[in-house]
Amino acid sequence: MGVVGPTPAGIIFSLSISGWPKYARMIRGSTLSLKNSGFVEAARALGASEKYILFHHILPNSYGPIIEVATLGLGSKIIAISGLGFLGLGIQPPSPELGTILKDGLVYLQTAPMMSLSAGGMIMLFVLAVNLIGSELRSITDPRSNTIEL
Repeated sequence: MGVVGPTPAGIIFSLSISGWPKYARMIRGSTLSLKNSGFVEAARALGASEKYILFHHILPNSYGPIIEVATLGLGSKIIAISGLGFLGLGIQPPSPELGTILKDGLVYLQTAPMMSLSAGGMIMLFVLAVNLIGSELRSITDPRSNTIEL
């Protein structure tokens, strides 16, 4: 945080820079595994172009895992931002941030525990909601689950 500063844009930028290799490896692995699958070979045999195969066969089958990993990553980034705020390295006051609110409520934990409990509960609920939305988006975009069962 020393280079980019404790601004919201700087924190998002630094967390994004540190997390992109995971997504690149996953997309590459998914593409390589789908490249030699039967439906791609059939499309090649029928004379489909590489661009058509990429956009109509490989990418739609890669969306589900990408969306799920991205939403799980978003949940971990939310926890990281809150952790940085709790340690005093995140977004500085007067901007509200749940990690900072959690830290400020630590002083009043014995007399007014709701300050820390509400901030911690909001972090937990937000991460849970993001993960559930990602799981549902994966099931919606998964081409294998959109089949008609007789």
